[in-house]
Amino acid sequence: MIASAHRIVGVEDIAQLARHPRQLVERHAAHDAVSGRYHLECSSPGVNRPLVRPEHFRRALGERVHVRIHEPIAGRRQFHGVLEAATDDAVTVHDPDAGVVSLALRSIERASVQFDFPRPARPPHAHA
Repeated sequence: MIASAHRIVGVEDIAQLARHPRQLVERHAAHDAVSGRYHLECSSPGVNRPLVRPEHFRRALGERVHVRIHEPIAGRRQFHGVLEAATDDAVTVHDPDAGVVSLALRSIERASVQFDFPRPARPPHAHA
């Protein structure tokens, strides 16, 4: 089971997700589908989740991404910016330093969503 959210997922969200599969397993355990004890694990691909398949890129449209390609384009192998478009064959990234760049999916070595953590406001300095 995979949960995807465009928001912060908390402990209660994970607990709620864990209840449904547990109920399914326990219901089917009476029919010998699952024998003995089991251990249910919940995990996440992380905040900076990897982008591998075309559908991963489509779900990340409008988000900040980091893309590393196999062979350089105009001397660059890494691009950081907003994912503007994604098809089955290519993605378009608006990198502030490189401009709008179209990258073939087959040329991508690795890619991930880049989450920007908000920085807490600093307390005002006391003047002595």
